[in-house]
Amino acid sequence: MKTPHTSNESQPTSFEALSAKLEAMELLLQQITLVLECEPRFTAEKLHHWSGICIDRMLATGSAAPQTVAALQELRKRVTA
Repeated sequence: MKTPHTSNESQPTSFEALSAKLEAMELLLQQITLVLECEPRFTAEKLHHWSGICIDRMLATGSAAPQTVAALQELRKRVTA
């Protein structure tokens, strides 16, 4: 698994974008918690797969805002790469 890094570039971020990122982090933590409770041999690959299933369902049902899903997809790439 790749170590996450932070960018040195200073980019203005809107409140809506920050809110979406925060919601995405909360969703990812919920997904990790569920997998950890159900799967004793948890791996980053399994998290990536499970998170993909969750994202597909969120998109299909509209259960999360599009900005939040986009932020979750970006976070998923960074965390499970």
